[in-house]
Amino acid sequence: MTIKLKSGVSVHGDKLRVNISYRGARYRLSTIYPATQANVAKAYALAQSIKLDLTRGLFYLVNYKNKIPNIEILAEYDSDYVEKKNTVYFDNLLSEQLKRYQQLLANQQLKYSTVRNYEYVISKYLTNYFGDIALQELSVKDLEQFIASIKLSKSRINTILRPMRDIIRREKKGGRLDVDVFDLLDNNEIKTHAINSTYEIEPFNSTEKEAIINNSDGQLRNIIQFGFWTGMRIGEIIALTWSDVDFDKEKIHVNKSKTLGRLGTPKTKAGMRDVEMTKLALEALLDQKQYTYDAGVEIFHNPRTNKPWSKSDVFARYWYQILDNAKVKHRNPHQMRHTFISYMLSRGNKPEVLYKMVGHTNTEMIYKVYGKFIAGEQIGKLLIE
Repeated sequence: MTIKLKSGVSVHGDKLRVNISYRGARYRLSTIYPATQANVAKAYALAQSIKLDLTRGLFYLVNYKNKIPNIEILAEYDSDYVEKKNTVYFDNLLSEQLKRYQQLLANQQLKYSTVRNYEYVISKYLTNYFGDIALQELSVKDLEQFIASIKLSKSRINTILRPMRDIIRREKKGGRLDVDVFDLLDNNEIKTHAINSTYEIEPFNSTEKEAIINNSDGQLRNIIQFGFWTGMRIGEIIALTWSDVDFDKEKIHVNKSKTLGRLGTPKTKAGMRDVEMTKLALEALLDQKQYTYDAGVEIFHNPRTNKPWSKSDVFARYWYQILDNAKVKHRNPHQMRHTFISYMLSRGNKPEVLYKMVGHTNTEMIYKVYGKFIAGEQIGKLLIE
């Protein structure tokens, strides 16, 4: 029996097939309808329905699976698929952001320690909390709940959120977001949930300082005495080379720091500075000459390996043992710096002069952190001889 077909309907074996053109491509869709005249109208109506759904952006595979076995050939037009394909989740965005940080490191625009820090916070905090949230779905409430969930200091929370801020700022600039959710976040939200830092400025007194120095010897005594009488950061001290020392002018040129085993610039631009040598700092350097001067590179070496300190954590192991031997309360090596600054202030050195010597950007930190040690108006290294 001859079947009268409609446009776009054909016979394929014992079933009817519909042919659809969409976006420059032709698709042959097999139907479940037997090839009979009565079913031609059904097949034709089915084809028209598919075309209409496609043009309106309302095409869903699930609506046609029971009538067209090979409907999957139109999967790329499925509205659920298209929506999913265009949805970007934070797990991918955070991975991309980390690659950007790593590229900035390669271009020497970020420090190694900074990128390592971002790697850590993305892995430990951000991906776990925000990874399955779509870019467009991130809300202020999500940020608020996250901030409330981590019991850390204000500065640490801000550091953890930095990759998220960078992503949102970039996506808004690129047009994928209309609003920066961080602009909607209450300025007091972080302050409300942050905990106060437990770190304290606890300088060593003169007796403790003397006990620590006297319970160390050789290269360890030299680096500790030097630390107590320059106020330099540990990373700056272990990176210091003999070429950085001007014995004639009694100045130390601070221009690098070692963090996590890598050399880089000091913590801030203000960290690039000249430090005036005190008598006891000079004494430590002169004694250290016998150990490393002929090598002509790093000044301070690990006495066990007689090689430059790889990182400050290694020095800290020796440091705490010396504190035990000296019967002095444990404080980290950075307290040598605090001891120097507080002593200088207590002897009358002006914050307006001192902040440059210790590598601060301005006097704000001096007044904020060490204000109780500020004494008179005198200045000059003679006060700390």
